[in-house]
Parts: sequence; structure tokens; C-alpha cells
Amino acid sequence: MSHKGLRGTISVLKEDEIMYQVCDIDGLVKVSPYAVVCIFRVCIGVIVTGTELASYLSSKAVLCIAVYVSGLTVLEKKQTQSRIASTIGHVTHDALNRLAGELQGLSTQMTISIIALITGIYDSGYIILDDTIVPKPFSHLVAGTYVDYDCTQKRYVRCHHIVVVIWTNGAIYIPVAFAFWHHRDFVLRYRTKNQIARILIYYVVRHHIPFLYLVFDNWYASKQNLRFFDKLSITFITRLRSNTWLIHDNERQKVHKLTMYECHYYPELDAYVRQFDP
Repeated sequence: MSHKGLRGTISVLKEDEIMYQVCDIDGLVKVSPYAVVCIFRVCIGVIVTGTELASYLSSKAVLCIAVYVSGLTVLEKKQTQSRIASTIGHVTHDALNRLAGELQGLSTQMTISIIALITGIYDSGYIILDDTIVPKPFSHLVAGTYVDYDCTQKRYVRCHHIVVVIWTNGAIYIPVAFAFWHHRDFVLRYRTKNQIARILIYYVVRHHIPFLYLVFDNWYASKQNLRFFDKLSITFITRLRSNTWLIHDNERQKVHKLTMYECHYYPELDAYVRQFDP
């Protein structure tokens, strides 16, 4: 039904006639781009407040960060500084370009502040050590790309090799540190992925990033790594190969001899689990 008045017609709908329309992030940025920027600006302000970053970041820098993060969140393709500036607005692409130089020395502190804020609200998380590839099929002339097998595409592709450390509490994932792996023929000082892994984990410990334990697969379960992690007093969870030698009850034996009667089987993992003190 409707009521007619001097200023037009006012429609009154019954409760069962009201249609609720959900506005997603893409719709919100089309209606009001500044609303998305404002959300991130408030979140960044909460993180910065009470930390050493407050004395380094101006209000203009916080706005640039909010615009840049909004662009990375909203835009699915061509997330360049120029396109972010033209789509989101409020800052120029030159301002976003200068932002990269201003934050170069603050990225570590920002990561630590974000993790500290999350651990203050939730329980402390854990870190994951792993390596991945970034396919670069059209980058034959880009330095640091090598041919390797891509499990997602099930074929060999040209790609970057990256060893990465991620902090997570099971719901939130934050990249903490990463490093490129290079073939020995293209670098002056060659490092294996395991050597890079030890450098990254030491970086996490040296910067006092809180975590309960470290998780990695059996690729990184080498003797050098396990002894290094134990020296840093890190509790770690990994999967050992069945032919790995262990000292158990003062006896040197292989892992497969312990699985059936000394370990607990978890069907969800399809693995036998047991704790050992190094």
C-alpha cells in the first residue's frame, strides 16, 4: 500500500515483502570506493596505534596504504599502481610509488605489529615452512626463472622457486619471510633450499615473532635442520621417512620399526604420530 502526500508517494511494504540484498565487496567499491578505503584505514590505524610505527607513518602514508590494500583486495586483474589509483582514487599513482620506498625499512615492524595484535586477541599461532613455485610461462628472459614441474598444471613450466615462512593461527595467514632459490650455475654463492630455510627461521626467531611450534614436511627434515631448530629451542612437527634412523631407548633403529606399536595412528592424516625428544 502507499500514502500520497505533498512531497510524493511513500511506499510501505509488509515485512514479508521486503527483499534483502547483500552488498559484497565488489558492489561496495562500485557504490562508494571510499567506504572500502575507510575500512582498511581504520584497521591500519588500530594496528599502528601504540607501536613504533606511529612515529614513522603520517596520515597521508596511512591513506596510501589503505588505498593500496583496497586495490589488491578488490581488483582481480592488473593490480598495478596506476590502475589502483584510477579505480580507487584519493591518491595518485606517484604517491603509491613513493610509498614502496618509504615502507622498505618498516615492512618487518608492520608484520610483527600485525601478528602481535592478532595474538593479543586470539591464541598464539604457529609457523609453516614450505617452498612453492610461481609460474612464469612467458618470462624466458627474466632472471631467476627455471623450468620445473607444476603439480597444479601437471606439466613442466618456467617458474620462480620461493622458500616461504607463513604465520597462521588456523584462520589468518600472514607471510613472514621468503627468499628466492637460484640454480647453482647462476649465482656466486649457491644455497640449497634447506640452507635458505634455516636462514628464514633464524630471521623469525631473531625478530621475536611469537609462535608455538614450527611445521614442515619431510623435505626439510634433514639432520642439519632438526639440530638447528633444536638449538633454537623450537618445537617442531614434521613427517619422517620410514627409513630414517632414530635413537630410541638408547637403541639406534629405523622409524618403520616404531610405527606399529610405539605410535598412535591418525586416520585423518594417514600417519603414525609420536613425540620424540632430540
